Amino acid sequence: MTFSNKTRKIIIDISEALFSKHGWQRVSISKICLEADVSRVTFYRYFQNKNDLLQQVFILQHERIEAFYQKLLEESTTLEAIMKGIFNYQQTALNRFFTPDILKDI
Repeated sequence: MTFSNKTRKIIIDISEALFSKHGWQRVSISKICLEADVSRVTFYRYFQNKNDLLQQVFILQHERIEAFYQKLLEESTTLEAIMKGIFNYQQTALNRFFTPDILKDI
């Protein structure tokens, strides 16, 4: 991973954690920059604004889900195992990101 991609990933990861904890409307770009230890200039090098960042967070989540389901289908031997895996993953994902503070913003 290049330095550029690493910085972008750090900003996304920090933002995802902050959004989950506080809701996306209550997290400022300044707070994200402070927590990620990057300047606002660096933030804007990767994202047009906070909405663009939020969209990238959702894209990353979609990629994680897709990768998980692909692995689940490759490794599971029964339909029951696949269904349990899907339901467990969805419950975990919902609890992890769709916290009460995020739900207030939706």
